[in-house]
Amino acid sequence: MKNIPIEKGQIPLDFIKEHQISEQGLIGCWVNGVSVDLMLPAEQQGVLKPIRISDMEGQRIYQRTLCFILWRAVSEIFRDTDLLVNHSMSSGYYCEIVSPVLPTKDEIEILAKRMEKIIAKDEVIERERITKEQGLNLFRREGRYDTVRLLRDLPSTQLVIYRSGPVVDSYTGPIAPRTGILKWWSLIPYHPGVVIHFPTLDQPDKLIRWEGQKKLFKVYHEHRRWIQILEVLNTGQLNTAIAENQGRQIINVAEALHEKKISAIADEIYADRQKRLILISGPSSSGKTTFSRRLKIALLVNGLRPIALSLDNFFLDREDTPKDEQGNYDFESPRALDMKLFQATVDQLLDGKQVNLPKFDFNSGTKKESKRKFKLQPGHPIIIEGIHALNDKLTEVFDDQIKFKIYASALTQVNLDDHNRFATTDCRMIRRIVRDSKFRSYTASETINRWYSIRRGENRWIFPFQETADAMFNSALIYEISALKPIAEKLLSEIELDDPAYEEAQRLLGILDYFLPVDTKYVPFNSVLREFIGGSVFEY
Repeated sequence: MKNIPIEKGQIPLDFIKEHQISEQGLIGCWVNGVSVDLMLPAEQQGVLKPIRISDMEGQRIYQRTLCFILWRAVSEIFRDTDLLVNHSMSSGYYCEIVSPVLPTKDEIEILAKRMEKIIAKDEVIERERITKEQGLNLFRREGRYDTVRLLRDLPSTQLVIYRSGPVVDSYTGPIAPRTGILKWWSLIPYHPGVVIHFPTLDQPDKLIRWEGQKKLFKVYHEHRRWIQILEVLNTGQLNTAIAENQGRQIINVAEALHEKKISAIADEIYADRQKRLILISGPSSSGKTTFSRRLKIALLVNGLRPIALSLDNFFLDREDTPKDEQGNYDFESPRALDMKLFQATVDQLLDGKQVNLPKFDFNSGTKKESKRKFKLQPGHPIIIEGIHALNDKLTEVFDDQIKFKIYASALTQVNLDDHNRFATTDCRMIRRIVRDSKFRSYTASETINRWYSIRRGENRWIFPFQETADAMFNSALIYEISALKPIAEKLLSEIELDDPAYEEAQRLLGILDYFLPVDTKYVPFNSVLREFIGGSVFEY
């Protein structure tokens, strides 16, 4: 659909009705590339484009609205209770109902029925644009000091607040005009909290079967302990620490926690000496390369002498690379790897033979002869790093007893406040934008425009294997968005209005607005973050 001119002061929803634009699945709109509320007057003249539930931004609006209605239901049923929207779990968000006594399964069922009633009434969700100072006073009265700390450092002088029943809240983007649009959802007890389950982008008009992720959930609880150690439970507290010149201490403790986790994984591998294949996987920009380098050092400390292999060196020559449905080279597929060469190489190493490891030239798209000769000492392991390392097809010719699988990714981040998540997908995208610009000569626009294809490959080839891992490493650093902010803002600001990546750039810039910057000179040279900002002691 073509963009339609809209005048300053016009209400987008009225404008859409006036022009007889289909309202099916309508949940928001873009004005000049910024996601805005359908029911508030446009703040400037520009062009309008509808946002529907089937769009990525439509999904975000849908999920925010569900969280708002959950918060209302919690407030109506439980007294002196708060809601923490913690992190994603499969196709849902894990949330905690913070009260002196944990809610029972029956109480959660009552909560779900209350949500059903609110949604069935198709109530209008009230909204108002107010000054930041009015918002700060409002949330102080509400006792929402997490939101007060977050808004205090926001450069914007205005914000939008939403009201439904007894609750008022503020979000990082618009929410739906009415409750009735929330047709597909469920509330699932997941001790000690609940999961709000919603549709996926691939199937926006139905609920897929929800499955728990026990190993991932364990990582989230570990992360909770970490942020409690740091006394930084949300972005507002992080900003306060940075403003009070505690940024260096935050960096040091966060990095020490990483080192402790890597050492613990190395100790676990050392304790079981039959583990000869250390398989490390993770999605794009997960920091798995730096993790594999640091794990190798930790294993050396334990007296092991591992050899490290990167699956990037086992790509098929470009002319043999499979293509996707659009006719583009499908580098995300395991079929893009020369599996026979990989398996033969590993087999020879395990047999104690001297091997010439291949080296893939990404410029020419071909494997080059390598003079690098390696020989594995008897009883010592091979570290294998790459996005398909956990795919059983890759290592099916080897005994499962010798495998140790590790899933490394930025699994969780500090959230903005109690009700506003910071998506780890956004963290990885910001990492990649910075890295691609510095090391691969890609613009932010090029990275954003390729992101959907990357995500599609991850959903198909990486995420399904994460729960098979023997260990998980959360590569997220509590301070990293503050460190990446100045670089990422400059790159994102260069994207112009007519660029297809503009809308996503504006959304990311809006998120970065919530963070104060921290000086990267204090980031250790072996940090995962150095893989993206440069200055690492490791070669990539």
